[in-house]
Amino acid sequence: MDIAQERREALTALRKNLDLTQAEMAASLGLSMRAWNDIENGRSEARKIHTLATERAALRMAAERGKVDLVPGSIIDDLTRMADDVPSALMLAELILLRAYERVRSDDDSMRDSVTDALHQTIRAGRIARGELREGGA
Repeated sequence: MDIAQERREALTALRKNLDLTQAEMAASLGLSMRAWNDIENGRSEARKIHTLATERAALRMAAERGKVDLVPGSIIDDLTRMADDVPSALMLAELILLRAYERVRSDDDSMRDSVTDALHQTIRAGRIARGELREGGA
C-alpha cells in the first residue's frame, strides 16, 4: 500500500470516528464536498496537509464534545512525548487544570475544591521541577 492510499484510509477512518458525513468533514476543513470526496476516493492526492488539518479539526471537535477518545492518536502521541520534559508536562497540566477551574459550575463545591487542589499541587510541582522551589519548601 502506498503512502497516499494509507493517508486516504486514515482520513476516512478519522472522519467516520467523528461520526461525520463527507459534507460535514469538508465544511469543517473549508473544502468543497467534491474536493473531500475526491481525496477519499483517490481522484485527488491525500497530502500531509490534509492529514494535519483533519487531525486539528478532530482535536477541536473532541474539545467541543468533551470526548477525549476522539482525539487522534498522533496528537495524543505528541502530547505524551511532552511528558519526557517534566516542566513542560506540568505546564500543560497547569493550563488544562486552570481551564477546568474556570469551567466548573460555581454551585459544585466538591468539584471546584478537587480541581483547586489538583491545580495547586501541579503549580507547586512545576515550581519544584523548574528549580523555583525546594522540595518541602513553601
